[in-house]
Amino acid sequence: MKRSVWLVLCLMLFTSSSLYAQIPSVQLMKEANQFYNTKDYADALNSYLAVAKLDPTNSAAYQGIGNCHFIMGMKQDALTAYQTSLQLQPNNPPLSALVLKLQKEVVPMPAIPTNSVQPSVPTVPQQSTLPQLPVDTDSGFYIRLGSGADFGSNMNYSPTNPEIIPGVVQTQAGYRLDHYWAIQLEYDNLWSLDYYGDNVITDRLLGEVKMAAGPGNVQVYGLVGAGVDLDTFSYGGYASSQGYFDFLFGAGMQVRIGKVFGLYLEGKCNFTTGSYSSLSTDFPITSGIGLNF
Repeated sequence: MKRSVWLVLCLMLFTSSSLYAQIPSVQLMKEANQFYNTKDYADALNSYLAVAKLDPTNSAAYQGIGNCHFIMGMKQDALTAYQTSLQLQPNNPPLSALVLKLQKEVVPMPAIPTNSVQPSVPTVPQQSTLPQLPVDTDSGFYIRLGSGADFGSNMNYSPTNPEIIPGVVQTQAGYRLDHYWAIQLEYDNLWSLDYYGDNVITDRLLGEVKMAAGPGNVQVYGLVGAGVDLDTFSYGGYASSQGYFDFLFGAGMQVRIGKVFGLYLEGKCNFTTGSYSSLSTDFPITSGIGLNF
């Protein structure tokens, strides 16, 4: 009799502790969905992972992990998480269709054996639903402010007149079409001292197209563009101006910090042609901060 009572008490204690263990996962699931809905995918992923650790039988958590990986460009990891979610909850036709599509695009990892999933225990019903399967987009406006140095030579009026350019201030404003493509307008203000000791101030206006690659908040990108220059030369007590056309290409790296802030490092090769039909090149290298909207 005593042994039976102890067995009942132990069973009740185990069940109660299991139920209480599910309560934090419900709150974490709400937070994860909030992060996901505001496009804070890094924090959303961390929260979904925490839910899966607390409750390994939570299929919605694994679908959330897959969603975040998918949007961050890590489709192999997304496929693995989606397969785990389907093993826990097979009745999910939209997810099954997405898994079939991903299996054609990536080499699938071995599926997690069903017997590796911990036995189910009574759970607290989830009070929030997972967002719909992701669309691979990250559109929005951004602005970036930076500074650096511009190395090159001004060949527009004498091949023997090198131009020393100590500094450049850069402003960029653009629109992300999705996670990979963006268009932007750039204004650069450059200071230089030419071979003869004359001051040269350059105002450069450029239009550019960017293509990025990389998962999550760390990306590398390439860009091409064209624009115009207006150079002002000072010769002692007077000044003159002259216009030029620019063609450029370049590359850079950008790091998103949370949803709003970011850092970038960028280098370009700029070709300039002017009224003297000659060609000059310069190589601006800049870094700065960005704001994403």
